[in-house]
Amino acid sequence: MEEKKEQLYIPLNVRKRKELFAGYGQQELIITVVMAIIGFVVGSMIYAFNGKIEYLLITPIVMGFLTVVTIVKDQTNTSLLDSLIRLYQFSKSQKKFYYKYKNIYEGEIEHETTKSESGSKDPDRK
Repeated sequence: MEEKKEQLYIPLNVRKRKELFAGYGQQELIITVVMAIIGFVVGSMIYAFNGKIEYLLITPIVMGFLTVVTIVKDQTNTSLLDSLIRLYQFSKSQKKFYYKYKNIYEGEIEHETTKSESGSKDPDRK
């Protein structure tokens, strides 16, 4: 009396939201526009101190381009920014794993117990 489980078919490369191009949707567009505006503000401050109009024009374009490059998601639904965040979190995590070796195939190893000066019967304990 086996129950048949129905398999749900999920097609590949189907996104939950509308995207302008693969991996770049409305949310990423908003982030890009905000970063371009920040780039325009930074460029205008550089223009105010330096007096060259090139900084005013190039800075928002470069900021927008770098934002698009870092937040566009690939086929695995991860972006460069996501990968950098995971890399940083991994670098802060524990790298040493402390354990005691025990061979389960050899069984328990019996140690002779001797009485030490401190009164302990365990030879490894001081």
